[in-house]
Amino acid sequence: MTIEFAQINDLAPSNTEGTGVINYSVPGFGTPTGFKVIIGNADSITNPSSDIIFGYGFSDLTTDLAVSVSSISGLSTTNTNRHQSDAHCVYFGNTATILEAVFSATITDGVSINWSKVSTTVRRRISVILIKGTTNIKAVTKKLSSSLNYNINTIGFKSSYIEILTVGNTNAPPSTSTHYILGIGFAHNSSLDIVNQAYFGMSIPNSLAKTALSSTVRNDSIIGQLHNDSQSWIASVSAFNSSGFTLTANVNTGSDWIFILAIEDSSPDDISLDIIDSPIVTGDMTVTAPGFIPDFCSILQSMNSSVNTVDKTSNGGAFSIGSFDSTTEQNIGVSGRDSTSTSNNQSHANISNAIDVKKWGGSAFDDIYIGSFKTFDTNGYTLNITTEADSTARKWISVSFKNISIVSATLLQATTYQGMNRMNGGMRS
Repeated sequence: MTIEFAQINDLAPSNTEGTGVINYSVPGFGTPTGFKVIIGNADSITNPSSDIIFGYGFSDLTTDLAVSVSSISGLSTTNTNRHQSDAHCVYFGNTATILEAVFSATITDGVSINWSKVSTTVRRRISVILIKGTTNIKAVTKKLSSSLNYNINTIGFKSSYIEILTVGNTNAPPSTSTHYILGIGFAHNSSLDIVNQAYFGMSIPNSLAKTALSSTVRNDSIIGQLHNDSQSWIASVSAFNSSGFTLTANVNTGSDWIFILAIEDSSPDDISLDIIDSPIVTGDMTVTAPGFIPDFCSILQSMNSSVNTVDKTSNGGAFSIGSFDSTTEQNIGVSGRDSTSTSNNQSHANISNAIDVKKWGGSAFDDIYIGSFKTFDTNGYTLNITTEADSTARKWISVSFKNISIVSATLLQATTYQGMNRMNGGMRS
């Protein structure tokens, strides 16, 4: 059986809803084996919203792992922070966490997530992505060191697909530190042990009189630390085996923690990881890199014009992640203004378009790319690009999955708070 996904677009609770359990389900999906949560600072009232806050987490239903980063807007001295937890699937905040959540239980066609900390007056946009049909799935942590070679042997199976997160923090999780350092990595291992990998990194240093934004897209590594406009280290993945895989760093990794989600698929060639070029015109954008008909795709969208280099302009402060299947799409992203004496950042979300990239245009944050899913095709997929305001092809990371029976829904949930069921745009469970 091949991996299946279902995406739920929703809003995280605010102080009004309080802490408690929310059930995220899609009728007909079945029992998940894991899930991911992507959350941004854009809320139900203000979108885009001031400040960058971006969070990413995942769970194998036994172990929850999560990171988030932030950069506060409107300050004469930059205030940037990073958070990591090995005990939460959501660990989201600015100077301190304002939302924390843990996996509670599987339910019919979904999962229950317990929001254990809610300290905010607004409801932020989230994307919950259910995962099913994995032969094996495991979430693990690894504390790096001065070594250049790491045998990640706590997986216990040969992975077909992995994701790695880091915020470049040497402190044991759960922990919070200053500086915005974000790394998101992906790797696919085919049936012939051909490995494709991709890594996106972004940095906004703390306590500067002028903002300094930078980002990178790389195809020579799966993870790294980008800090102060410089690539501190990178690590590539290889030698997948029945225990795990090998990470090889280029230099001392400085004892940073990394979070890993590993998945074994019985049909490993039904996954495609590709670095694609953004559109340079409006209209149909056809992507044939997967080589099969997908049913679920995610695209990390950047403003980087080349791979394996660092962009140190306002382009370096813009990225988003959009996911789509045949019925549901969503995008969560951030953008910042570089080299300004007053920090200027924003977060945005889009529940109608999987493609949405914004960048500082001189007087405001402008729409650079807006687009939506159109069709799944014989060799990939087609997007309908309605806004394109950049003549340069940018590097995007595309992950596609084949032969999955997707069912999707928007706002299908029932919520339980302190023993009381409350309807939130869905059915009571």
